[in-house]
Amino acid sequence: MKTLNKELKQKLIVEIKKHMEADQIDGNSEYTSTISARYYKDGSEILIKQRGKNPRKVTPREAARLQGFPDNFKITVSDTQAYRQFGNSVAVPVIRGIAKEIHKVLT
Repeated sequence: MKTLNKELKQKLIVEIKKHMEADQIDGNSEYTSTISARYYKDGSEILIKQRGKNPRKVTPREAARLQGFPDNFKITVSDTQAYRQFGNSVAVPVIRGIAKEIHKVLT
């Protein structure tokens, strides 16, 4: 896993503080932020704290899990493309729930 260099870490800290001040990030929330299609650029939306190390981005597999994809889902594209795809996807459990409700109405 790649960690962030000091320069990028400082830039992200400034961005995170700006968003927290605007009440866009709740540092105490039990929920994750949304993964956007631009996550591959700097990963500022979601950073994983590491004890004694700089924070890191989520891996493509972790991004897939956050979007509800099963662990056996094959990621056959580059990390950049994977982040774009997961950032543009709708969470699988949401689609499943909507489909169940539609099925109830139609049957």
